[in-house]
Amino acid sequence: MICALLIFRTPRLPAPLTGLSPWVDMRLRPIDDLRAELDQQRHRRFLKTHTPLDGLPAAPGVTYLVIGRDPRDVAVSMDHHRAHLDDHRIRALLGESTETPAAPPTVDQRRRILRWINDERPPTVNLDSLRSVVAHLDQAWSRRHDPAVVLLHRPAGVLPIRSTGSVAHDPHRRGRPELLHAARPHRVTRASSVARTRGTRLAVR
Repeated sequence: MICALLIFRTPRLPAPLTGLSPWVDMRLRPIDDLRAELDQQRHRRFLKTHTPLDGLPAAPGVTYLVIGRDPRDVAVSMDHHRAHLDDHRIRALLGESTETPAAPPTVDQRRRILRWINDERPPTVNLDSLRSVVAHLDQAWSRRHDPAVVLLHRPAGVLPIRSTGSVAHDPHRRGRPELLHAARPHRVTRASSVARTRGTRLAVR
């Protein structure tokens, strides 16, 4: 949403955000449909992906925004996210077998998060773990001097921006509610210039 506000200069977007900035590695849409939709865009493009940098092609004219969060915040956020997923429906949409029911989640949230923290599987096997988050950010940090890579930090306690352009703020968690503090950059000027530079923009979370 921050990229959209910088590009369009208004919270009144010309289309739903999911259409303006599609999640390119979500496998629920045929890739040809996604490409056709992107070809129709005439604004500066900004795409969303959860793929780490080493899985993305280095394309001229593309700026990669890597947005990092406190891993503890990631763990709790992912736990809440998984609690609202319909595993059966997702597997059906992906064309996978739904005959074998998914294993029920551990009831205790503390145990679920500790399992996320202590998961020793490599990121190439499991992308949903502390090890994966650290590996993702480590890749980005190793390319911090690359002019095509911009590192950003999203503080805990700042929630997604509503359609009014305001930032929802949870008073029980510390955070800065100001718009640009939703992704405080190492280089604020550089981050702002992304929206003013022509070409495709790929946001990496």
